[in-house]
Amino acid sequence: MSSLDDNKFKKIHDAKQIGYLLLAAKERQEAVFIWRIVGDKKILAPVRFELIKRSQQELVIRPKEGQEESFHQVLGSCEQVNFFMPQSCLLFQSKFKQPESDGCVALAYPVFVAQVERRKWLRLTANDSHRLKVQFCKTVMTPKPVNQFLSKLLLDLGAGGISFVVSKAESKFFIAGELVKNMELLIGDVKYTVQGEILRVSEMGEQRRWKVSVRFDAIGKKEQEAIAKFVFEHIRTDEKAI
Repeated sequence: MSSLDDNKFKKIHDAKQIGYLLLAAKERQEAVFIWRIVGDKKILAPVRFELIKRSQQELVIRPKEGQEESFHQVLGSCEQVNFFMPQSCLLFQSKFKQPESDGCVALAYPVFVAQVERRKWLRLTANDSHRLKVQFCKTVMTPKPVNQFLSKLLLDLGAGGISFVVSKAESKFFIAGELVKNMELLIGDVKYTVQGEILRVSEMGEQRRWKVSVRFDAIGKKEQEAIAKFVFEHIRTDEKAI
């Protein structure tokens, strides 16, 4: 399984820039989660930014409707609250200040935020326990066009794309720049249908296997956020992720 160390982050300490990032996320109504680790499981609770008080350097958050129980489970007696924003791929911690009478919680501005630097999305190295698979039909010229059904376990997964392994013979089916429609991603018990662009096909050392890297060319916003959430939940980390 990947760890957060596998995904390179840049740290932003400037309070004005932090305020801009948080306000922009609020205006775009981005998905926002608070999280903590309980036992060996990472639990997340969806919240929304109620207020971004730049002059007071304060955040006010509210649980999403129907998520009050998970909200309080994550908060517990924490002095620091962990945040994850999948669309912006931001991670940060805010110091707990006080509960509000209307069910909101006031928090201090984060000292800094961390954002994925190398790629736009966090990446998870797949393993058998995740049951991550892609399947699709592809037109193959051999020498006349025929439809070939392919089903492959994923090598890695991110909300922006995937990679999987093929044999040397199968590697000839893929050309950088081509689009593959109706790719079905099987993630646990959930299926997502996407369109992907082949970025590259590269040999994996002396293993006689080839890696096919795919960028999602067409994917719904909700599906992308759901994949980003799954990736974050399964990336190994400690409670102080940043």
